[in-house]
Order: sequence, then C-alpha cells, then structure tokens
Amino acid sequence: MVKRKIDHNFDILVERKKASFPDGLSFVLSFFFDLSMRAMPMRKKRNLYLFLFIFSLLLLVQQTESKAEDKIIIKDDEIAKGKVSILYNKDSDKKIKFSIQKGKARQTFNLSKSANYVNFPLSMGNGEYKLTIYENTEGNKYRPLMSKSVQVEIEKEDEIFLHSIQEIDWKDKKVIGFLKDRLDQEEKRVGRKLEQHEIVGFVYQHILDTLAYDYDKINRLAYNYLPDVDEVYKEKQGICYDYSSLFAAVLRSQNIPTKLVKGYADGVKDYHAWNEVLINHHWTIVDTTSDSVYYKAGAPFEFEKSSEHYKKTSEL
Repeated sequence: MVKRKIDHNFDILVERKKASFPDGLSFVLSFFFDLSMRAMPMRKKRNLYLFLFIFSLLLLVQQTESKAEDKIIIKDDEIAKGKVSILYNKDSDKKIKFSIQKGKARQTFNLSKSANYVNFPLSMGNGEYKLTIYENTEGNKYRPLMSKSVQVEIEKEDEIFLHSIQEIDWKDKKVIGFLKDRLDQEEKRVGRKLEQHEIVGFVYQHILDTLAYDYDKINRLAYNYLPDVDEVYKEKQGICYDYSSLFAAVLRSQNIPTKLVKGYADGVKDYHAWNEVLINHHWTIVDTTSDSVYYKAGAPFEFEKSSEHYKKTSEL
C-alpha cells in the first residue's frame, strides 16, 4: 500500500498491483511469440506491427478520455462574488455531499454526477472557508474525496443572492423567459418601467394565482431532491421548497437579490422554506407557500412577515 496525494489537505490509500504471468508461463509465451515472429513473412510482420500500434493507440485514447471525463474539481475563481463552483463528473452508486464550513457553521449539499459546473453560495460572511467533497462509506459515515481552504472577501454582499445556484437554478429556464414576457407586457400596459417593488408584487401575485400546495409530494421525494423551476411551473403545484425556489429564481433573474431561507415558522409543524427579498435596501420576509394556501382559502394574510414568527437555520 502506498499513499497518493489528492490535494494539500489529505491523502488516500491506493494499491499498486502488477499484472504478471507466472515465470514458467511467461517463458513459454515469450518462446512461442519469438518463434512465430521468426517464421512469419516480413509482410505479415509489418501488418502485425501496424495492428498492434493502432490497437495500442486506440487503447491510450480511450483511457485518456475516460480520465478526462472522470473529474472532481473545486473551482474558486469567483469567491469574491460569493460563489464556488463544483464539477463532480464521476460514476458512483454512493451518496456524495459537498460541505461549506466557516468556523463552527456548516452548510451541506447533496451532489450528483454532472458534466457541468454547479454553483454554491458562500453566504456566511467574510473569512476562511473550508470546502470539502465527501463520499459515503457506510451508514452515516463519510470520507473526504477532496478538500480546499479559501480566504473569502466579498466585493458586493448582495450579489451573493443573485447567482444561479443548485437550489435556485434559473439559467436557461423556460419559465424565466415566460415570466419576463409577462413583465414586459405589464410595463407596456402601464406605459413605464416597473419599480423593483412592483416587479416583486407582480411575481408574488402570479405565484399565488398559479401554484397550489401538493400535500402528498413530500412523502415521495428522494433524499437528494432539488426543485426544477420549469417542472414546478408546468405541474402548477409543489411544496415550500418549490415555491421559494421559483420565487427566488424569477426575482434573481430580474436582478433583485433574493434569499431562499430554511428553518421553522409559527403555524407550520414541519421544516419550512421561505424567502427574504431585498426591497428598498430592506430584507423583507415573504412566504409564498403559506400565503398561497391562505389566498385560495379566502383567509386574511399580510405580504411582509414578522421575523418573530420565523426562525431561520440557513440561507442560500
């Protein structure tokens, strides 16, 4: 067993095995190969050499392509903008997690194989972050595959909450284009550009009109479920995770900083998700999930929520 360095933070153990034949068999194979080559006409020898050369070249190319596709990369060239990108392009039947840690605070995300980089927020302020990709070994035990420490100094704090990230993926989504057209139509109707708070109000009301809460969905979700805003809008229903992801996705695409917040809310017995939207330099708590239920039931509710009734455990 020998140690092979993966990065600056840890080693893994790999076995080096030599493929070899028993000494007697090697001698016999070598003897008959030499004998056949001596007896073979020159033209056939050249053809055989050419075949072996082409075969070896194809084998080398295949191995190179396989190594190129099988990648795990932590890309940190945009940490000043408050995001880190992960490429996990590796076949595995094990659970893979990505951890972002700053001091004692930690956020953990599920990872799946992808040929594209996936963005994650660095939303715990300035300072040193430890970024680690873990692989499940058994039960709740994980081993690090790759780890990296970075010093983060955010240039514009609000910009963190504009990015397209794993939980709020708004790049190249049909619903984003559709709702942009609806906003353009509204601007034509009123004859002017909409103010920021008007855009928020328009999208908020559209979600309340369009989506319904899916009470059964939570029971059939995979452990690594992620909202797909196109699917949510197509199905016209979802859970709090879906509502808050869609609301954040549309607003971020309109250059309005929006957080997806997770935690606990009064009147909601389970773990909950909602949003905080930056409106006129003020972070406003908005819960489209609860409001959608109240709206359809004809019950009274208010757009802005009080922080006294919401306890957040994380924000993206």
